[in-house]
Amino acid sequence: MRGRKEPQVKRLWEELGQSYFDYLVKLPDLVVLMDESHHYRADRGMAVINELQPALGLELTATPQVETPKGAKKFKNVVYEYSLARAINDGFVKEPAVATRKNFDSKKYNPNEIDRIKLTDGIRIHRNTQAELVAYATNEGVNIVKPFVLVVCKDTTHAGEIVEYLTSDDFYDGYYAGKVIELHSNQRGSEKDENIQQLLSLEAEDNTIEIVVHVNMLKEGWDVTNLYTIIPLRTAASLTLREQTIGRGLRLPYGKRTGNAAVDRVTIVAHDKFEEIINAANEETSIIRQENIIHIEDDEDFGKEKEIVRGATAFDVHIEQMEKKKRFARGKEKQNEIVAEIEVVRAVGLATDEFLSQSANITFADAEKPEAQDFIREKAKRHLEKDGQLHLQTDDIDEKINAALAPTIEQKIKFSIAIPSIAVIQTNKQVKIYKDFELRTDNGFNFDVPTAEIIIENLKDNKTDCMKIYFTT
Repeated sequence: MRGRKEPQVKRLWEELGQSYFDYLVKLPDLVVLMDESHHYRADRGMAVINELQPALGLELTATPQVETPKGAKKFKNVVYEYSLARAINDGFVKEPAVATRKNFDSKKYNPNEIDRIKLTDGIRIHRNTQAELVAYATNEGVNIVKPFVLVVCKDTTHAGEIVEYLTSDDFYDGYYAGKVIELHSNQRGSEKDENIQQLLSLEAEDNTIEIVVHVNMLKEGWDVTNLYTIIPLRTAASLTLREQTIGRGLRLPYGKRTGNAAVDRVTIVAHDKFEEIINAANEETSIIRQENIIHIEDDEDFGKEKEIVRGATAFDVHIEQMEKKKRFARGKEKQNEIVAEIEVVRAVGLATDEFLSQSANITFADAEKPEAQDFIREKAKRHLEKDGQLHLQTDDIDEKINAALAPTIEQKIKFSIAIPSIAVIQTNKQVKIYKDFELRTDNGFNFDVPTAEIIIENLKDNKTDCMKIYFTT
């Protein structure tokens, strides 16, 4: 049976005389920057990062949460956040909007019919956006932006069916044949490479692609400025995935808002989810409105004693090495000696943490003062007595504590970073007013269902635009 292949980062580099991983571990000032950091919150990801023993880890993400069976779980270690709501208010991104047909009733159609209606109307919106972008560029004397449509499918089979329909004569008389690319994990070889090249050059004038069909491949790490229309088809996406998908279309092609609604807007075509998306966006806790996503009151353990958050330090590695030494020691006497040493080092480390946690004003340097070391010695001895340390005589305990004190404090100071207490305080006040009114029914109701309009509603301020269409599907 073949052995497991060593990861490349842990293989020997002749230039370094060691592996790149070992080189990084030995750096005293290693800082790890983690983009899309929600990926690293899995157990194995955090274990690998802890193995590097960084002096500091900075996590970056637009979605500070991990998906669990019970829903999204927010990060608790946020130092600074700049939310989508603030970016929209400050004008740094496009305005997200959602579109449907006026008085659309999804119950009248099966899933395939809904898909085709959404695709047909999505292309109408796309063509209208094309015209608006050309008019804006002509009037302002700037480069013309070539928009494209992103279609999100539920699986690879569904994606294949959608691509076949989009490139057929049944869809806009075959106009989009040759203008569609498909991306998903089942693609291999030259087909995948060619599509990725097309994807990377979507903003180029000579790129003829207008529709990108994908299955869960383009939710992050892909930055374009000319995505204007998103058509999610039968997707039951998580909160993180929905936010990431919308995020693909938020970047501004001209680097700033133009004042032209069609040029400054990304539209999600959601006939069957229109009311659901509008209602969710109107919630005070939605990403469209909530300027501070992370709140101290979100913490279910608020008010309880907090656990110190830290990665593996030299102190932890030292304990681990001592444990290994014990396992390979010969003779009961030698093993007991190592066990006693481990207990003393752990007790001193715990006592040092207790000293540092007494007050927010205590610094790591304070642990080197004589009075602090007296406190740590006494606390360490109490821990050993409490745990029933049987491997040392009383005189040996004092000697072992003194021997472990200086190196343990040095490691704590060198490989620890104080975590500040941060509170986010909302200053804006919201007032709800309810006014009574009488509903007049004497003129009767008009139940005619017009289907010749597409409604586009801005998710931030609920302003609506209407597009007239001249036939229905």
